[in-house]
Amino acid sequence: MAKILIAENNISLSRLINKKLCMMGHECIQLFDGTSLLREIAEEKPELVVLNPGLPGFVSTDADPDVGVSGMVLLIPPGAAVSTPGLHADAKEYFAKPVDIMQLISGCDRLLKKKKKPRCFAFDDITVNLDKKRVFKSGTEVALTPREFSLLETFVINRNMLLSRRRLIQLGWQFDYAGNVRTVDVHVQRLRRKLGIKERIRTVYKLGYRFEAPRSTVKPAALRQKIKDCNKK
Repeated sequence: MAKILIAENNISLSRLINKKLCMMGHECIQLFDGTSLLREIAEEKPELVVLNPGLPGFVSTDADPDVGVSGMVLLIPPGAAVSTPGLHADAKEYFAKPVDIMQLISGCDRLLKKKKKPRCFAFDDITVNLDKKRVFKSGTEVALTPREFSLLETFVINRNMLLSRRRLIQLGWQFDYAGNVRTVDVHVQRLRRKLGIKERIRTVYKLGYRFEAPRSTVKPAALRQKIKDCNKK
């Protein structure tokens, strides 16, 4: 997955962001002050930076490199001015504090989507091409409805996280649903049946669902080959 640098002096918030992103398989680096931020970015070359622009010590000097990143998520305290001296990004997302952690994770994923490298995720005998919206089981494509694929995509992006039914509707189908949220159960059952992943999508009694997937960012050779093949289709 991606290398992400988290530059936030609120230790509790930084740890929460780090925990959620690591659960999704990303490699995270944490900084709690900005004195070495630009040098750290230049050396580590993260694909995404989650930044509090008011980070103590974050100033640009002539000795600092002028650095750029593919994506940057800015955490803005109420009423604060936004300035990132010496640092520029191809794309940005802005979130006002206090931050909704799930919206922040979705924002990170939107920025990572904009990279040219195709996003594929492989587990067991399943490969999911998130950009082309195609799913393969043992090399054979499985037909999913748009809502089924959106639900699977939400599970993959938020893997190993507990999601309520209402949250799945908001993240996967992008609307607030005033009706019976049990409609999610029907689509979950269809995904389990079509893909044979009953053991992966766990029901958490009275709370919702959790998609359990490998957390390691180092994929076995067989999985790497699956992803390579998926990118070609």
